Amino acid sequence: MTRRLTARITVLATTAALALAIAAAPASAAEGVLLLSGRAIEDPRGCYDVYGYEEIRNLTDENVLVFDDRDCEGRLVQIIGPDGVGDDLVRDRGRSVFVA
Repeated sequence: MTRRLTARITVLATTAALALAIAAAPASAAEGVLLLSGRAIEDPRGCYDVYGYEEIRNLTDENVLVFDDRDCEGRLVQIIGPDGVGDDLVRDRGRSVFVA
């Protein structure tokens, strides 16, 4: 019972975080660079799949949401703020990122 409640709360929190990120998204792309294992994406916007073991470095002015499934689906693993770097959990479980 406790596991189910925890899982439901996690799903609700993830959904709320994504909804807020999308609702607050500006009309233009984030300014800056998103680094995925050294691959630079200028002024990123939207969802990017992460292939294999990757370092995620957010050098933009927006939050980056990291998900445990492709196509920015599944559970929210971490939110990486501007000028932030994903931790070991992100490298182990992150499969896609969303930039508002």
